[in-house]
This record gives sequence, structure tokens and C-alpha cells, in this order.
Amino acid sequence: MSVNSKDNKDKQQQNVSSGISQISLKKVATFDENGASFENLKSINFVYGANGSGKTTTSSFLKNLAENGIEDKFASSKIIWYNNESLKIEVYNKQFKEE
Repeated sequence: MSVNSKDNKDKQQQNVSSGISQISLKKVATFDENGASFENLKSINFVYGANGSGKTTTSSFLKNLAENGIEDKFASSKIIWYNNESLKIEVYNKQFKEE
């Protein structure tokens, strides 16, 4: 029996029932009032991009959220969880390596 890629993709999406669904960043660092959104996130996500594209801002937002709740500088940014169920956030970035 073979399964086509569309069926595989549908099954993978059905398996994501917890975790971060979307991250929206606005009015912080390189993100203007229109901002940017990362949507349809999976259990594990890799973030890469050119310098100044928002990688550090994204990881700082998640780390800040995990440790303190949302600070003023991230007031226009938000996170959406699958099933409205928040989980523990762990951020492994340059700052983590230095700690």
C-alpha cells in the first residue's frame, strides 16, 4: 500500500495537537506595524535567515515570554497555542550558549 504526499501531509497536521501554532511580531526591532507572522508551526521548527531578518528578536520574544510574560517592548506581538494550551518554552540560542 502506498500513501501519497498529500495524505502524509494531512496526517502530519492532524498529529500536531499541542505547541505553538503561530507567532506574530509587530513594532519591535526590525518588525514594523505590519509585522510578520510564522504560521502553521510544527513540534520542532528551525529558524534561519539573513542578518537583520528577526531571528534574534523571535528567540528573545519566546525567551522573554517563558521567563517573564510579555514585556512592554513585545506588547504588539503575540503567540497562539494549539488548543489554547500553553506549554513550557525552551530557547536554545546564542544567549543560551553563553549562560
